[in-house]
Amino acid sequence: MLPELLSIANFLDNKPKIRFYEGKDSIKEVYKDTLRYPDQELLAWVSEEATSSFDLEFLNNYYLPRRIEKKIWVRAIAPRLPYMEQYQGEDQASLRRTRLIDAEAFPILVEINLYGRNKIGIMSFSEETSLIIESDRISRTLKSIFEHQWSSIA
Repeated sequence: MLPELLSIANFLDNKPKIRFYEGKDSIKEVYKDTLRYPDQELLAWVSEEATSSFDLEFLNNYYLPRRIEKKIWVRAIAPRLPYMEQYQGEDQASLRRTRLIDAEAFPILVEINLYGRNKIGIMSFSEETSLIIESDRISRTLKSIFEHQWSSIA
């Protein structure tokens, strides 16, 4: 019986690690976690809600300066909206490259960040919830989808 139990335990270790957070302030935990990977690239699908329903003081005065200091470049896909065009205009100073997509055809309702070796941060600003998932397979799949979408945007 013991070998079977050990076999099950080994199988469980292969499952993705998932941390779930609730509350507006808990979304900051995902952003802070991305800062733990200096000199790496972060891939992001940016939700308009990040700029309209979240703490801009935190993003502009805490997160962005620390991300720049740690030389974490971002490639972002964002909806083509007036504010996001302004956001794109600040790319160089923000260590970022942004490509805009049709907001109606491809709505981005949650923000998804791909970072580190295998981490995925998912933030729903209106629902005030977030997740951090650690999974090689899920991360690689989402990176593949991101790269395909990135290369298809003019």
